Amino acid sequence: MCTCQHRLKAADIATEGSEVDLGGTNLTLCPSSGAIVGLTDRRGVGWASPRNPMALFEYVLYTNDQMAQVRADYCPHGCNPKEFGKPGMPLNTSVSATPSDPMLWLKKDPATGAVMEAVTMAVMDHALNIQYGAPAQVKAKLYYLLVW
Repeated sequence: MCTCQHRLKAADIATEGSEVDLGGTNLTLCPSSGAIVGLTDRRGVGWASPRNPMALFEYVLYTNDQMAQVRADYCPHGCNPKEFGKPGMPLNTSVSATPSDPMLWLKKDPATGAVMEAVTMAVMDHALNIQYGAPAQVKAKLYYLLVW
């Protein structure tokens, strides 16, 4: 049974002042990627910012030439050409992608209403999942930071 009390789209959070109060810890998500672009604890210490995000996931597919260099660096005596590869490779053009459509769930203590944990989830492009093995979803769970 899900005990999560709130499900918010990150875009909605951004339009409502960006910051979510998690009982003294303030959280801000990037509305496009779901990365944590603001995290300040009760003491006022900042752990994340737009210039220094946390939980920023990036999926990268390398070109044939880039993979040849990786193999040369990691297998100087030669290795199987399929090592360090991904389904659907080789590629002539590199691909770099971040998830989209992020959401935030907040779990609250029923007795106090205090936020006990936060879970973020964003989705990857379906074609990257099918063709190259990218994860379908990216999730992050914050619970330790919320109890300071």
